[in-house]
Amino acid sequence: MINHKNVVDTKTVNRKKYISYIIINNVNKVTL
Repeated sequence: MINHKNVVDTKTVNRKKYISYIIINNVNKVTL
């Protein structure tokens, strides 16, 4: 059985990684 809280936590972590990845890319574009 899947723990629903773990599933939600994983989605949240992935979203944070994705957002931070976008922010880093935007910063790199600005500095170039």
